[in-house]
Amino acid sequence: MAITRRNAIRAGAATALCCALPSLAQADVRAYGQLKALAAQLAKEPFGKDASKLPETLLKLSYDQYRSIRFRPDRNIQLGHSQFYIQMFHPGFLFRQSVDLNLLSDAGSRRLRYSPSYFDFGRDALGNLPSNLGFAGFKVLYPLHRTDKLDEIISFLGASYFRFLGREQRYGLSARGLAIGSGDPERPEEFPRFREFWIVEPEEDARGIQILALLDSPSVAGAYEFTITPGRQTTVDVVQELFAREAMRPGIAPLTSMFLHRQRDRRPADDFRPNVHDSDTLLIGAAESWTSCPLINPSKNGITPFSIDRLEAFGLLQRERNFFAYQDLEANYHLRPSYWVQPLSDWGPGAVKLVELALASEGGDNVVAFWEPADLLRPGRSQEWSYRLTATADEGHLHSLAWAQSVRCGSRSHTLAEIIEVDFVGGELPRYINAPQLIELTAQSKGVAVQSYELLRNPHTGGLRARVTILPRHGSDCRLNLELRQTRQKISESVIVRV
Repeated sequence: MAITRRNAIRAGAATALCCALPSLAQADVRAYGQLKALAAQLAKEPFGKDASKLPETLLKLSYDQYRSIRFRPDRNIQLGHSQFYIQMFHPGFLFRQSVDLNLLSDAGSRRLRYSPSYFDFGRDALGNLPSNLGFAGFKVLYPLHRTDKLDEIISFLGASYFRFLGREQRYGLSARGLAIGSGDPERPEEFPRFREFWIVEPEEDARGIQILALLDSPSVAGAYEFTITPGRQTTVDVVQELFAREAMRPGIAPLTSMFLHRQRDRRPADDFRPNVHDSDTLLIGAAESWTSCPLINPSKNGITPFSIDRLEAFGLLQRERNFFAYQDLEANYHLRPSYWVQPLSDWGPGAVKLVELALASEGGDNVVAFWEPADLLRPGRSQEWSYRLTATADEGHLHSLAWAQSVRCGSRSHTLAEIIEVDFVGGELPRYINAPQLIELTAQSKGVAVQSYELLRNPHTGGLRARVTILPRHGSDCRLNLELRQTRQKISESVIVRV
């Protein structure tokens, strides 16, 4: 994973809140069951402080100096005789907490020891570094596109953050192992961190890789099992069991992204790009009902809960896939993946929560989405969740209904009215492309008056465009809920447009 300013921001937040960790003797972990026992033991101990510190030369590294430290490709570590390799990240700059890395094979567990010979330090001489530095994180490489070239498929760096890619995708949003207090005005946010990993060496012809991780935080300890299967749509199957130190509601399967602006939104005057975002939509599936919520960059921080009795799936999507919608040759926002979360067990009642923070530039993350169970996880208790994460660029096949491909907001210069346009595509719409009069558009509003609405044929998308004209807003929570019906049967997802 390339070190970006956004990674540094994440690392800084995690360092500020996660610098206290007790030291554990190396545990003989060879399977997920043993890891759960270790996490249960850890949760019974107080969350203590780690006295170890990095040398000043590493703490004082600038962003550019740290970014210039590269792992040497000739020191790639092959996992058994498989096609999977790993590289490690050097500690320093804002990545001040080291993680323990172990290779797990039939012969047992082997700790990876730090050596400066793994790294190219560029032009900066850092002097003699301690031999017990450890690593800030690691990445897994695999020939994703060509058999003769290794590609990064997943990386773990900073707190419990990780990113993964499918074929022809570029890094954008991130996943996290756990969120605690994200967006909660009544408690400071915790940033749990993975403190130790066990990387299982695959068989020679293996198509996937398994990673075990131990998570720790003031409120909770946790055992995680990741099974990564690279491909056109890379999947990460997660099994996690959390052991509570304090009463808390965990944020399960949290996704973190950036949304600065879309076309016609308020945006910096010197930004030539129509759209700037890693994700543009939150999509939620529950009991055959699908709700999409286009993201916004709010004027003030906010959190939106979506209460659900039985969750089918949710995710942060990048639905706009046209390069010309971004016009950015460097960021390639049109190639950013969507992350899709599918529970592999019954999670019970709860809510998908969407946190959106005001953002001035694209250098940070301002969107978090996660599942929060209805019941507290109480001290001395544990609970397990399992789910599948998918990195996809094929958002049109997540459900069978018509879906909102793009959303645009604008205003008429000679009136006070605003226009909202939503392009629906997919589902059964191709059958009605020449007969839009057979489709009913329903528009429910809150805080605004709907002046008019209509449904138009869009030959360029092969779908239908909903155009709604609204009068001035009243209050801060103003929204439209749009959906398509045919003979009273819902044929599209419900689209919640905040205006």
